[in-house]
Amino acid sequence: MAKNDKRRIILLIILAFVSVAWLVDRYWPTGDYLLAPDQRARRDRLLSFDWTGEKKNEVFVYICGAVNKPSVLKLPAGSRLVDGINAAGGLAPGADISRLNLAAVLKDQEQVVVPGQLVIQTAPSDGGRGESERVNINTASEAELDKLPGIGPATAQKIVAYRKANGNFKSTEELKKVGGIGDSKFNALKDKITI
Repeated sequence: MAKNDKRRIILLIILAFVSVAWLVDRYWPTGDYLLAPDQRARRDRLLSFDWTGEKKNEVFVYICGAVNKPSVLKLPAGSRLVDGINAAGGLAPGADISRLNLAAVLKDQEQVVVPGQLVIQTAPSDGGRGESERVNINTASEAELDKLPGIGPATAQKIVAYRKANGNFKSTEELKKVGGIGDSKFNALKDKITI
């Protein structure tokens, strides 16, 4: 057999193999007809799921700071910061939105801290002999917390970190869960703080 004949036979075999592979890929049944409707629906949900942990048409954002209900929120993709603030219960007293772009589109896994001004609440002291100033531990900045008796910059930072991790304090006594604040330090603070 001549060399050219061998080459032709090899080329024909390769061409036949490629053609068969293309035909199988193009016309072989996918097996969808074997799946029940609920199985197809489940398969479609799995295929539409973004395995980073979220559905593609949703974003998860953490809105905290001077809002009424700081929390991780699930919002439709394309939501604006104003939508996130509204979903977090709206602005808390003392919120300062002058540095925020309320029209900004929220991104997945984003954290937005709504800044707050120092909130002073006046309450009658024992016996009604005047008024005392109280610092809101849910909205005060590190600098404002640092001014409290017995709270230095490190403890103020721990308070803000605790608030970011756990949401607003539910009671002033919860402040004792922050590292470095024991019973004696809390007793010195309790008349100067509020939530």
